[in-house]
Amino acid sequence: MQSAQDLNLNLLERYLVMLHEDRIQPLVVINKIDLLNAQQIHDVEIGLDRLHCEAILISATNLQGLNALLGAIVQGKTYCLLGQSGVGKSSILNGLLEQGRFKTTEVREKDNKGRHTTVSRQLILLPSGAIFIDTPGIRELGNLNVEQGLDQTFFEFAEYAHQCRYRDCTHTHESGCAVLEAVNNGKIDQIRYQNYIKLRRESAFFSMTYEEKR
Repeated sequence: MQSAQDLNLNLLERYLVMLHEDRIQPLVVINKIDLLNAQQIHDVEIGLDRLHCEAILISATNLQGLNALLGAIVQGKTYCLLGQSGVGKSSILNGLLEQGRFKTTEVREKDNKGRHTTVSRQLILLPSGAIFIDTPGIRELGNLNVEQGLDQTFFEFAEYAHQCRYRDCTHTHESGCAVLEAVNNGKIDQIRYQNYIKLRRESAFFSMTYEEKR
């Protein structure tokens, strides 16, 4: 879950890699769309399209998009709310429960950003029968050994990776790299490619032994 006013697509891809690695079905929720104009909302939608993920735009303040979120929630399933502090996780839960059960704080006037509220994990049963786990805001997210999560999140890379000249191609400098060719031809988004390489290098580094890192 993220806030629409400071949407970070690279961070969102990190979340998706982590969830896919653990075989968790992600549902992206973008809150605070009431703070954006029509053009800004359109820009957010274009950015989310690049990630090829299911996303719901919502405003916990005026409940815009709440029905769409309720429709995506399946009875008997367990959901975990992940996101940075101040994105409105507790406010959305209050909307789903149709009551002000969880404490929330007003946004800061100088930048319209939320403040840290939730300090512990809580298990909540919704009227629909779904279970929600509310968590404190995530300050930092690192991905460790997430090869499968990378492949599933950046699934469109696989089509070209199989065409590379070398089986151990890193997709960074090799001649005959089909992924690089696809990036140069505009078939793979440049920004998405850069984040893919960054996450892949990070995963490889954390998988090294202490001696290898030295």
